[in-house]
Amino acid sequence: ATQVFVAAAQKGLVKERMELCSVLRNNEIKCEMTPKNNPKLLTQLQYCEENLIPYAIIVGEREIKEGV
Repeated sequence: ATQVFVAAAQKGLVKERMELCSVLRNNEIKCEMTPKNNPKLLTQLQYCEENLIPYAIIVGEREIKEGV
């Protein structure tokens, strides 16, 4: 079962989310993300709830700039 959903806080960031998923998978953490360029945050979090995904990592421009 998926352990973590990598969500987008704003438009874009598909490449960054894919890179984060790669790091997670390389560390044996099962994760998912939507390939959409402009997903709504609420929709992504509802997906987590409906699919019993316990954790979400929300990626935004600030997190990327700060290296968080």
